[in-house]
Amino acid sequence: MGIKDERIDAAVSKLAEKIEAFGYGCHVSASLGNWRGPGKKDEPCPYATLIMLKLLNLYPDRFNEGITICCDSLLNVWEHSQTKHPYMFYMGTDFRKLKVPYIWYDIMHVVEVLSQAEKYQDDRRLNEMYEIIKKKETEHGFIPESVYMPWKEWDFGQKKTVSDWLTLCILKIERRLTPVLT
Repeated sequence: MGIKDERIDAAVSKLAEKIEAFGYGCHVSASLGNWRGPGKKDEPCPYATLIMLKLLNLYPDRFNEGITICCDSLLNVWEHSQTKHPYMFYMGTDFRKLKVPYIWYDIMHVVEVLSQAEKYQDDRRLNEMYEIIKKKETEHGFIPESVYMPWKEWDFGQKKTVSDWLTLCILKIERRLTPVLT
């Protein structure tokens, strides 16, 4: 967005330093002691990894290695979604429902963020997720399959009609992936 602030850069660097070989685990305040969530020490928290990838994608030249680790981690979780559920994050029926805005760990959010990492745009696992989304297209666009109640009045909060916003979000993903898909 063109904003340059040394304090923001320092905060981003501090967060980026918390990466592990598997992505990002659950990090909490020291006041909570050793608690780290319901996952194992050596497995990624899919949501933390997703949110950090979203941040690191804003600095692709600076955090290329971190982006790679995060993408690999999220795509590995997808590939093994039938057997592995780190931090109790499942990728089943609810995960695969079309839903916006991008505030939780679901297929739309994961594909949106992964599709921004250019070197992964041709990854078969990312494209598997995209195809799940694309198969849900109707003649007039996409219909939300799940909604966040605070946004129930918005077009993406209606489960019975096409959402222009949801459709736009998917078209933006498609535009990023199109050179790879054709």
